[in-house]
Order: sequence, then structure tokens, then C-alpha cells
Amino acid sequence: MRKLMFTLFIYLLVGLCGVYSQKVPIFFIAKEGGTTEEEIKKSNSLNDMFFTDIINETLKNWPCVSIKDEKAVKISIGELHLWSTPEFGGKDVLAKINEAANANKNSDYYVSYSIYPVNDEMANAEIKWYDKKGNQIDEISMACKLNEVYTNAATGPAMEFVNMLKKHEICPYIGPIAIEVKGIRDETTTTSSSAPCGNGSLTITTTSTMNSTLSWSFKKLDLNETSGTVDYTMNEKLTTIMDYSCYMCISGIEGAVKITDTRDSDAKVEGLSNKSVFEGNKIDDARVQIVFKDNGTYMLLVEATSKKGTLKETIEKVVEGPCQDESKPADTKQKAIDVPLKVVFGPYPGKPTDEVLTQNETKDVSVGQDKTIIEIDFTLVRELL
Repeated sequence: MRKLMFTLFIYLLVGLCGVYSQKVPIFFIAKEGGTTEEEIKKSNSLNDMFFTDIINETLKNWPCVSIKDEKAVKISIGELHLWSTPEFGGKDVLAKINEAANANKNSDYYVSYSIYPVNDEMANAEIKWYDKKGNQIDEISMACKLNEVYTNAATGPAMEFVNMLKKHEICPYIGPIAIEVKGIRDETTTTSSSAPCGNGSLTITTTSTMNSTLSWSFKKLDLNETSGTVDYTMNEKLTTIMDYSCYMCISGIEGAVKITDTRDSDAKVEGLSNKSVFEGNKIDDARVQIVFKDNGTYMLLVEATSKKGTLKETIEKVVEGPCQDESKPADTKQKAIDVPLKVVFGPYPGKPTDEVLTQNETKDVSVGQDKTIIEIDFTLVRELL
């Protein structure tokens, strides 16, 4: 049978030995189950075993994690109050007491768990995992045999919890990410039909050209923060030439007419928007998230928004022939635009225990005459402390 004699020592170790200074704190809250005194007693023992295994298995896989626990906080606060008494030196521990008391508020993740017996042979485990905003990320509900809980090196629920964590980026990967999107279009089409008067013909030639470059440069700094910049330039021109052998002007005059309609568009956007707030400070509106799959691959989720830039559009109509007075001079209008980015890259080979995730990929996502090439290059290093 597994022994619980070191559980209290572990609580004290977690609560008092500086674990709170690490970067990814996870706060655990145990909930006892059962209706009788004996069932509640067993539930507390099962919860203790689960938490002991969580400490061992989680820190083995994620050295950056800080394990915090409601029971450990209460014990550590009691110990700190004891140190403040004259008998133990009257130490000034108010700051540490406040730090411990606010441990649950300052955690990145929260885990509510309850392991409780349902009969002499079986127990149920209910585990829910939340982010710091209170949004549920995942949950586990499972049955387990009591004899396996007491005899195995690690409880089944603890291992299921670890497997659940392995799907997510816990120890943050940091490093540069470069994304470039190049677009090109050069298309000309010609159609012919009967002219609106006489026995002549109408030929319509449409030419559409476009060149654009969108460059995102990111620096992944942590789980929640990404900085960087963006540069977007675009020039697009649409020209429609209508060549009439016979055309009736508004004035009533008929004759051969050539009408050229042009629309020129130029866009320029620079810099990331910074309206988001993290820990009281404005940060760039960018987020890079890594999601790991069970098959040994991962996906890179990238979201960002640029600052406001400008889009200039110029429209002009030139009429050649007897209807020249129907021409319209160039008219330029300008409006504000931004460039959002929401894209998923992958799957790429890699596991949450890998020290480095790196990739250099070029993808052709062209559709029809619109040629689009996406390049992504990143090297992300797993931050352990």
C-alpha cells in the first residue's frame, strides 16, 4: 500500500520553498466527495495521493511549472504567522503572507479536482482545468479501481491529467517568427459582341494587375505576450477598355468611340496595433499559440492585427471620339484600413517536451490567376525557468 506520511512535508515544501517565484503557477483546489464520514475521509486520502502524484509527474515533464495548492497556502500562512511571534524572532513576514494569500489570484491556471469512492472497489475522479480568466480549458471524468490507486506508482487520474496537459503549451516557447505573404496577379481577358448601333462590334478588354507584400515579424515572449511589427504594401490596377465601332453619345451623335475606365488602388500599413492589455500594460495585438496533438505533431496558431493604414483609390474615365465630354477626371479617395491575421500552420513534427521547435516552410496557396506564396520561418526555444 502506498504511504501518505510525506504528504504534509510536500505541502510545506510547495508552500514555503520559493516555488512561487517561477513563471507558470498552477493552483490546485481539492474538493472532498462522499456523504458519510468514512467516505469523506477516503476522499481526502485519494485527493492527497492525486496531488502528490501531480507534483512528481508535472514537474518531471514541465520544469517551469510552479505547483500551488490551497492546503499548502493555509499551512504556509500559519507557519509565517508563527515566525512573526516573539518566540520565533518576530520576523517581518507581512509581504510573504500577502503573497501566499494571493497565490490563487496570481496563478496562470486553476485545477479543481475531486477523487471520491463510490463503493468498496471503485472511485470517481472529476478534474476541471481553467485559465486565469476562469475559462474552462479541459476536463476529465473517469472511474478508477481503488486497489490500483493504492498500489500503482501514480494514480490513473494523475496520469490522465498529465496527458491532458501534453496537448498544450505549458512551459512557454520563445523566439522569432517571420511570416511573409506575396501576391501577384496579371490577367487580361477580351470579349466581343454587337455594337449598340449600326452593324459594328464592341470589343471589351479587361486587364487586372496586382502586387502585394505582407510581412509579419514577431517575437514570442511568453504564453500570453507576443511583440513585433507588420509591413503591408499593395498596388492594384483594373483597366477596362470598351472599343465601339458604333456608339450613341448622350448628345445623340453616333460614331466610333473608345472608353477607358481605370481604378488604381494603393495601400500602405505599418506596425502592430497595441490596444490589448496584459497585467495592466498595453501590449501588441498579437498572439502565438502552440497546440500539441496526440500523434506527435503540433499546430501553430497565429493571430494579430495591424495599426490603421491608408488605402487610396483613384477612378478615371477617358472617352475618345465624338463623346469626349462624357469623360470624368481622376477622382481620388482615401480611407483607413487595417490588416488582420488569423492563420493556422502545421501540422509539424514535435512534442511538448522538445527543447526546440523550428520550421522553414513555403506554401503555394494560389487560386486561379491570383498567385499567393506564404513563407514561415521560426525557431522557438522552450523556456524552462
